[in-house]
Amino acid sequence: MSWPDFAGWWPRFERQVLAPLCSGLDARYQVRDWAKDEFGTSLQGWKTTKWSPLVILEGVTCTRLAAADRLAYRIWVDAPEDLRLRRGMERDGETHRQLWLDWMREERQFFTEDGTRARADLGVNGSPRVVHDPGTEAVKLD
Repeated sequence: MSWPDFAGWWPRFERQVLAPLCSGLDARYQVRDWAKDEFGTSLQGWKTTKWSPLVILEGVTCTRLAAADRLAYRIWVDAPEDLRLRRGMERDGETHRQLWLDWMREERQFFTEDGTRARADLGVNGSPRVVHDPGTEAVKLD
């Protein structure tokens, strides 16, 4: 994933992460250089994730149709677009507004064409109306 390449990261992710882990092997993969490249267009180095019977994948499009049959459980987190945009501006600054708007348009198109939401095993409200810790988004149960 990078700002200008919404879904182009998938072939590398498939080859370096998903295929090895599904074969019982460690995943050795290249990571984006977000520290020196705010748009994430360059790669920094390599990381390894040891094989485990449980691995949590997180990220936009990781539950896509091409991977759906290899995932044990899929979670869809949803929040209104205006809230997502506000959170993005708070994190990244006003200079990233157009990037966020473009990104959200690509998300809508991808998720509609891929049918991602319909395959979710669990839906999570990313805009809860219950009292929660805004820093962690965790809800304390008494």
